[in-house]
Amino acid sequence: MKSILIYIPLAILLMWFLTVEGMNLSYDSTHYLVAGDFFSHGKLKQGLNKIFPHHAPFYSLVLASTQLLTGGAIEGKDRHPVKKFIVRNVPWARLVAIFGFTLTVMGMFLLGWHFGGSVTAHLSAGLTLIFSPLVNIFTWAWSETLFLPISIFCLLALFLYTKKRSIFWLLFSAVLAGLAFFTRFIGISLILTGSLVVLFVIENPKQLVRIIPWNLIACSPVLLYLGIHRVTAPNPHGFFYHLLEFSKVSLRDFAPIAVLVMVLGLILEVLRWKDGEKVRIWWGVVLYVLMYSGILLIICSSIWIDPLDSHFSRLNMPIYPFLLLFVSVALTGLYKTPERPFTETYHYEG
Repeated sequence: MKSILIYIPLAILLMWFLTVEGMNLSYDSTHYLVAGDFFSHGKLKQGLNKIFPHHAPFYSLVLASTQLLTGGAIEGKDRHPVKKFIVRNVPWARLVAIFGFTLTVMGMFLLGWHFGGSVTAHLSAGLTLIFSPLVNIFTWAWSETLFLPISIFCLLALFLYTKKRSIFWLLFSAVLAGLAFFTRFIGISLILTGSLVVLFVIENPKQLVRIIPWNLIACSPVLLYLGIHRVTAPNPHGFFYHLLEFSKVSLRDFAPIAVLVMVLGLILEVLRWKDGEKVRIWWGVVLYVLMYSGILLIICSSIWIDPLDSHFSRLNMPIYPFLLLFVSVALTGLYKTPERPFTETYHYEG
C-alpha cells in the first residue's frame, strides 16, 4: 500500500507540466471563475446569480477559497466573461486541478488495491496517468476536477461500508455523495446509487434505520435546487440518438482493444462467480456506471445541453475512471487466471 506514494509526485508533476502555460477556459469556466471571485469578496448573492440555475456552487466556492489563499484577483469581473478571460493565468484554478488530479490517481490506486490487489492498483493508477481524455479534463477549469475524485472516494467509502459495516464509512460516503451533487447536479446519480447500496446490504430490519441519516445527509444539497427556476430548451434528438452518440464517444476514447479487454474481463468475472469464486468487480461500481449513464441519456434526451462529443467527452468523463478500473481488473484477471489441470497428479512411492 505504501507504493501509492509513488503516484503523488507523478500526478503533481504531470498536471503541473500540462498547465504551465495556464488553464484552458470555456464559457462555463468563466462563469465558475467569476462566481468564485464574487464569493472571495463576500458577494454571495452575485456569485450565486452568476452560476445558478445551470451550475452547482461547490467548485466556485473551492475556487474562491483557493483564490483567497493565493491572493489571486480577477480584474473587470463585471464585464462579459468570455471577452475578459482571454488570458488563462488563473493559478488558483490550476492548483485545484492539480489537487483534484492527484486525488483521482490516488483514489484509483485504492480502488484497484481493494478489487484486485497490487497489480490492479498499479494498473489503475498508471492508466489514469496516461489516459489522455481523462488527463485533458484536468487542464480545463471545470467542475469535473472535483467531481471525479469525490465520486471515486464516495464509491470507495461505500465499498468499505459494505465490507466493515462501519458507521464512519456510512456517514463519510453520505457526505461525499452530497458534495457530488453540490458540485454537479448530475451527482444525483451518486446519491441514488448510494441509497441502493445502503438498502441492499441491510441484513435485518433493525438496520433499516441507517438509510435515514444517509439520505438526510446526502440529499441535503438537493434542497438548494428545489427553489431554482430553470428555463431550458427541449432537445430535438431522442434517447436512442444520444445512446448512439454516447457509445460512439466512449468507443472512440477507449479504442476497440480496450473495450474487448473490458468485455472479456467481465465475462471471466461472471464465470468465476458461477464457479463459486470471489468476484473482484464490486457491483456498486457497476451500478453507478449504469445509473450515471442512464440519467445522462435521459437528461440529454429531454433538454438541450452540450453535445456528448464536445470538450474531450466532458459529459462522459465521470464514468471513465471506473471503465479504466474494469480494464485493470480484466488485465489482472487475464494475467492471474489459474490454469485448471485436465489430468490428476499421482505420487508414486519408490
